[in-house]
Formats: sequence, C-alpha cells, structure tokens
Amino acid sequence: MTAPTPVRAAKPRITYPRPPLTRDHRALFREAAYQDGQPYADELLEDDEDEPLN
Repeated sequence: MTAPTPVRAAKPRITYPRPPLTRDHRALFREAAYQDGQPYADELLEDDEDEPLN
C-alpha cells in the first residue's frame, strides 16, 4: 500500500477582463468593409478552384 499524497489547496482563478457581451446578432456577423463603407474585394483573394495546381 502506498502512502497518501498530500493535497495542496487550489490556486485562486485569475479573473481576466471580458469583452462586452453583444446581444445584437447583426453586429456579430457584419460584412467586412473599409472605413469608407466599401466592402473588401474578396474575389481577388480567393483561389479559383478551376485552375490546375502546379
């Protein structure tokens, strides 16, 4: 039989600051846009699936 291991007291949890909770769903899933209101040109960044790989 082995000796019981000593039990240490648990460390208190660190409370990190949390961002404010957003209840408006539209604010969470807004279309990304520049400051002037124009949307990003995503089609320039995405790869074409039709092009063959090298």
